[in-house]
Amino acid sequence: MPNMPKACYVSLSTPNPDAIKEFYQELFGWNIIKKDMGGHSFWYIPGSDSWSMGRKSAPDGEDEAISGGGIVQTSEINSQGVTVYYNIDGKIDVCMAKAESLGGSITSPKMAIPGEGYLVKAKDPDGNLFGMWENNKGASKSDLGY
Repeated sequence: MPNMPKACYVSLSTPNPDAIKEFYQELFGWNIIKKDMGGHSFWYIPGSDSWSMGRKSAPDGEDEAISGGGIVQTSEINSQGVTVYYNIDGKIDVCMAKAESLGGSITSPKMAIPGEGYLVKAKDPDGNLFGMWENNKGASKSDLGY
């Protein structure tokens, strides 16, 4: 199917990111990098040579399905544990509205990752959590009023 959104990123939520970082580094040999994201920390799990999510070109010219991930500090453990993000370039606002019209719900406001893109979390009608990602090098928090 042409232009089908692909899984591009995974996010782990935890109240103890340093401990989880150590776990995954030991388990899988990942090189997890702590980054300051303008007021909060983020533990980036590189999956490609690029910070941009879903943008590493595979040998056949197609984008690879998963480019990386991250660990996000939360006040409690996410019951789902891992959130999969789908790359929906240029369509995040359309997909947010469509998800709601199909019985899903938006669980977090659209968020800008400055210079990278926008993300939003949602649930399908059965309550399964997923995320949507839109690459946009011009992304800015001021675009969203914060």
